[in-house]
Amino acid sequence: MPEKNPDSRRLIIFFGMIAAGKSFLAKEWAYRNQCPYHNSDVIRKELAGCSQNSRQTFAINRGIYSPEYTKKTYDELINRAEKGLQSTVSGCAVLDGSYKNSSDRQSIVSSFSSKATVFFIYCSCSEATIRKRLRSRAADPQSISDGRWEIYQQQKGSFQIPTKIDGAHLLHIYTEKHIDELIKEVDSFIGKNSSC
Repeated sequence: MPEKNPDSRRLIIFFGMIAAGKSFLAKEWAYRNQCPYHNSDVIRKELAGCSQNSRQTFAINRGIYSPEYTKKTYDELINRAEKGLQSTVSGCAVLDGSYKNSSDRQSIVSSFSSKATVFFIYCSCSEATIRKRLRSRAADPQSISDGRWEIYQQQKGSFQIPTKIDGAHLLHIYTEKHIDELIKEVDSFIGKNSSC
């Protein structure tokens, strides 16, 4: 368990596999708490010069989803979180991405452990719900995510689900509850582990 940071600043990372409900929860929690919110899908497309709603149907690990472009995207998430923590009166910033590798998560901790208390919220749900959400997204022209079932299957085989993250607080949350229940659960977890 990490020590409480003397600074009251908080960095909250909502992560998990595609269609796990992390973006819906992260965006709503950030809105209710007046925290800057940074989404990996949005940033990835901004860096590529694409509109947020454009469909990018590259093969897995190709195009803007290549390992090189993914690293560029997650480096930019760190940059924006740093700026957000410095500029916001709420003293918090929210990141939303898969963070599927332990090295990705430790990079966040290394960058922010002396600047803020770091919280990771691992979001998950049933495969039936993931299928339903992916079908809904595919039919929605306003959807930002390019997630597809085959991408989920690939992620499932390589996603490193943590039981702890050194230097940070970790919550596992099941996203098939009502949004108000989920927000309350996140609030309780962060409040219990925040600096005074």
